[in-house]
Amino acid sequence: MTIKLNKEEKEILDSYENDEWVSVSTELDIAKYKAAAKNIFKKDK
Repeated sequence: MTIKLNKEEKEILDSYENDEWVSVSTELDIAKYKAAAKNIFKKDK
């Protein structure tokens, strides 16, 4: 199966594949997101 990409999508894919993307999240951000994800699955009592 071949996926057709437009010019912009191809540029983004090429950029990603060339490791030009860098995470800007801090340890604090990651902890906050983990806590939020964990809390989603808790049932209300």
